[in-house]
Amino acid sequence: DDGNVYVELELLGEETAALQLKLDYDATRLVFKEIQFDTGNTTTNFGDANYNRVNLGSIHQGGQAIPKNSKLIAVFEPIVNITSAAGLVTIVTTDAAGTDGLQQILNVQ
Repeated sequence: DDGNVYVELELLGEETAALQLKLDYDATRLVFKEIQFDTGNTTTNFGDANYNRVNLGSIHQGGQAIPKNSKLIAVFEPIVNITSAAGLVTIVTTDAAGTDGLQQILNVQ
């Protein structure tokens, strides 16, 4: 345990060619550290953070599916003592497209 807060997003679908997520975080308790991607060798990943929002995503340039079980992980460092990570990070918007080019609705659990 390194003391960081990890937000792990795993793609469970098999037909998603692109996805983007925006995460808001409590900047009074957390500092954004990095984004880690485990999406395979053929997927282009992107991510940045401004103010208290992290924008991250992946796209397969050839329109093929991003591999199932791919992971996008946002890492935060606590700046105060944290007893629970509940409510520190929220998903505010999502956008995804399937291999057919049509918009997908992501089921976030």
